[in-house]
Amino acid sequence: MGKVFLILLFAINTTEDCKSIPEKFNSKSNELIKKLQLLEDCAEPVSPFLDKVYSNIKYRANRLKVCVGLVKNGNNGFDCSRELRKMRRSRNENECGKEFEMVEKHFKEFDAAINKLNSC
Repeated sequence: MGKVFLILLFAINTTEDCKSIPEKFNSKSNELIKKLQLLEDCAEPVSPFLDKVYSNIKYRANRLKVCVGLVKNGNNGFDCSRELRKMRRSRNENECGKEFEMVEKHFKEFDAAINKLNSC
């Protein structure tokens, strides 16, 4: 009887948790998009002679922002961590350090929210 009660209690807690997860996921997505916009605003514009795909954090931040928006809208097939890795490679050491750290912190929270959303 005690085991059944514990299982029932766990099931109720899980159900309540799953109801609030989409709202938390949307909140984390919006926060990350705002931080990416700050990073994009801080980054230097691309030089005309550079290949923007590989050398510009502004371009990469925009791509990551689009990816997060797609996942937020229900397109779960996208892997935004790939865009984050590309953005890390394109960053200069002195370029937007504080903004970049905030993006990485919020991306970890966003990734955890995706995992919670998928587990429900």
